[in-house]
Amino acid sequence: TWATSSEDLAGTLRLTVFFKDKCQTHGFSFFGQGAEAECKKLLDAMYGSLTSFTVSLFPCHDITVWPLPGVESTSGRIMAGYLLMQARTAEGEGDGPCLVYCELGCFTAGAASFIIYTDNTCNHIVEELEIRESVVVRTYRSIYCNIFEVDACRFCARTRSEMQLWTRALINVKIKLRCDAPDPTIDELAVFRAAVLERVIELEDVPTARETLLPLKPRPALPAAVRGDCCSPGSMDDISFSLSVRSHDSSWQEPEAEETL
Repeated sequence: TWATSSEDLAGTLRLTVFFKDKCQTHGFSFFGQGAEAECKKLLDAMYGSLTSFTVSLFPCHDITVWPLPGVESTSGRIMAGYLLMQARTAEGEGDGPCLVYCELGCFTAGAASFIIYTDNTCNHIVEELEIRESVVVRTYRSIYCNIFEVDACRFCARTRSEMQLWTRALINVKIKLRCDAPDPTIDELAVFRAAVLERVIELEDVPTARETLLPLKPRPALPAAVRGDCCSPGSMDDISFSLSVRSHDSSWQEPEAEETL
């Protein structure tokens, strides 16, 4: 995933490329007459191409606030939608991006949940992150970056405005936890959802890709059938990633960014 940003210095831009657990930054400077305009032209072209490519990795969908009937794990949902996640192998090494369906749940007993599913049916959980007041929510200081991090987990939204909505919701939950807010009532949860839904309606229109380029994170294959007593079946590994996770009043607040780079 790439991120681009313009510097205060006219005619200069910075390109940051994210790899596994590190990032690499390249600076470009333009000189001569019209340097600032040429820099802006290149930046706009790169941003347009990057936006089109990023959107092509997502299925057509809307961020939702409503729980799914019959799926108990979604009953406390505040918001949910597709994100790209930096996948990890069992050894903890970066394994490229994968498309997952994420859900931020309401806080209860001093913690909230950030559940990662394989898709929007929410039948198969990939990982569940515990959100406490100590969790670090990180964004990058760029008007062209859709990336955010929750502790050591890196995600990418379709657009910057969607990224801001995710991080805003996460930080609001953190504020509730930090203030030792009591568990919300059904009516208070409805207020949270209404506030998020209002922001979803205000989001910029997202260009629609004809076909998703990045497949959903697959479910694990079922074990092969065995022949009676000739052999015994091995245990099927649970679908999971080795993610490094360290682990209020009812009004919607406008917090400042918790940590930016």
